[in-house]
Amino acid sequence: MPVLCRHPGTPEKFYLHDTGSGGGGAIDLVMQVDNCDFKTAIAWLSNHFGGPEAVATHAAAAEIAAKVALEEHEREPAQVRPFQISQDPRDIAAVSDYLIKDRKITDALVKPLIEKGFIQASRAGRFVNAAFPLTQGRGLGNPTQAVGVSLRGLDPEHPFHGVRGKKGLWTYNTVHSKDSERDVLVLTESPIDAMSVNHLVSANSELIKPFAVNKYRNVHFVSTIGSTKESLVSVVTANVSSGKIILTAFDNDAAGRQLTETVREAAKSADSGARFGNLTGVLVIFDNLKDFNELLMLFLKEGKEKLKKRLDAAREARANNVRERSRSTRRDTLTEIDII
Repeated sequence: MPVLCRHPGTPEKFYLHDTGSGGGGAIDLVMQVDNCDFKTAIAWLSNHFGGPEAVATHAAAAEIAAKVALEEHEREPAQVRPFQISQDPRDIAAVSDYLIKDRKITDALVKPLIEKGFIQASRAGRFVNAAFPLTQGRGLGNPTQAVGVSLRGLDPEHPFHGVRGKKGLWTYNTVHSKDSERDVLVLTESPIDAMSVNHLVSANSELIKPFAVNKYRNVHFVSTIGSTKESLVSVVTANVSSGKIILTAFDNDAAGRQLTETVREAAKSADSGARFGNLTGVLVIFDNLKDFNELLMLFLKEGKEKLKKRLDAAREARANNVRERSRSTRRDTLTEIDII
């Protein structure tokens, strides 16, 4: 007769001392004592205790297995999925073509970012992905110190995006005007949105109002798609402390609104007089667009003058609404920038 012992504190688990094996639940016990397979054990339990009880035992066993797996996962360090960068010129050319032809980012922006390593290529079997190096800490903005990559699939029939390696931020800097001493931080969800905002600013689209009415020296574009909330707050806090203006350009959806609120609160906590602006309002004006790449597509399709008329009308209507609200709403000490 097998000698059975229950684990202290976990009565659903057992250990057979004579065989040196253990398990969890009645199904495991029958399988080991009778040396039978799963199907036979279920049949035995059903014959002796009824079908519903056998099914319930199976469900309980599955729950036990899931709990054990979760406990093991929490005890072990997180597994970081490795990433590989392709040096094949054909893969790099495919990424360039995707960004320029499909996403309509100007070649004048894409080419130098590729040359400097801010945009790379990654291959998975027959699929090629655009790879955007993610960096952390002191290496922030230096692609040679990448800890991971944000991937974007190029095949429209097999859309894919994800993060490989460790989480981090994709960021690069540009010079907007040498005649100014003010710097600005622009936060977007994806690298493609960051480049889209950059393209709209460079093209003098007048759709990004802070750049249409102000001159900034350095513009720091940051994509948060591969980051944690903690790293996002840390970057905002550091840049507010250094005197930068903070602009958010997240997606026009619930997740984007939550990110905007996170940045707003972080900026206010760092400095109650921080200058902050949310650019996403312009997406709502133009047919409730989802993101800034869609706004770039619309700009290239309809042209500056046509969109400017729509924007001027919307600005006038918004200004009237703001004046009405300001009469009854107490304003926070955070300085909100007029962005529409």
